[in-house]
Amino acid sequence: MFTISLLTASAATDTLLLPLRAFGASMPPPDEASTAVSSVEARVEMREHWVPVEGAQVRIRRRGSGLPVLFVHGSFVGGHLWDGVITELADDEGLELVVPDLPIGGHLRAAGPAADLSYAGLAAMLASIIDALQLPEVVIVANDSGGAITQHLLATEPHRCAGLLLLSTDAFDKVPPEYFRFILPPLQLPPFFWAAGKLVRTNFGRRLPITFGHLVKRPMSKSEAERVMGPLWSAKYARRDVRRAMKRLDPASTMQTVRAFDGVSAPVDIAWSADDRIFPPEHADRLAAAFPNGRRVDDITDSGSFAPLDQPGQVAERLRQLVERVNS
Repeated sequence: MFTISLLTASAATDTLLLPLRAFGASMPPPDEASTAVSSVEARVEMREHWVPVEGAQVRIRRRGSGLPVLFVHGSFVGGHLWDGVITELADDEGLELVVPDLPIGGHLRAAGPAADLSYAGLAAMLASIIDALQLPEVVIVANDSGGAITQHLLATEPHRCAGLLLLSTDAFDKVPPEYFRFILPPLQLPPFFWAAGKLVRTNFGRRLPITFGHLVKRPMSKSEAERVMGPLWSAKYARRDVRRAMKRLDPASTMQTVRAFDGVSAPVDIAWSADDRIFPPEHADRLAAAFPNGRRVDDITDSGSFAPLDQPGQVAERLRQLVERVNS
């Protein structure tokens, strides 16, 4: 255990940028604020309440009634990742849209010390949310590490899933993805996390490969980034909870979930981002083959890893296709 007492803000930022050289990454040109494309600016009204889960309180936003659709985000962001998709689906009848904020980044209340923030523990939180909302089974849409959390849920409680749409996601032994493995150890140090927050607040910083540069193809506005990531960069508790979660990453446990996929009878659609630079495209085919009723559907075109931000309309359409399978 050690502390850093003399690290200045500029030094922390400079050190955070050094790993870019390992990838031969060039700095992106500064983008004009006027060019920022904010695909989640349009939002719809949703019912909001809090659900107690193991060691935490989770905010839930809901809209509509009918077949429940649970949207699962990944680390460093919150449920507002899905705002654009929710807007696309706002007028669809027969769907209840359910969006939680898991305590891994964009959450509004700190997780308690007893909260299990491993993927298995977060999957248990999803199960508790489903129970608390009295939902017999749900269609699940998941992206990024939210997909790995969902895989853990299906491995232990497949009966909860009526259908699954997996977008680009952590899978198999690539947890976390190789591209980001160099940045996780520095983020365990508060000054580095703080410096990353300063980067994300600038147009230049949001285009860096170590922030949103390889996750989202379109420039993001500051307001969009702040909404998607919630209080992560302003609240110490949020950064602390993310560090706790990152310490619990275990590729072996994710590999173990694959062995249980043959017990998942629900239809599973895999919709990868066509321009994904983080998650290996071959994982899409492997995941589709791992589920008895899995299939790879059309890729999300013109999209980075965060398809809900780049192409919410295409994500909504892939969900409608899955719902047709579920209802057939």
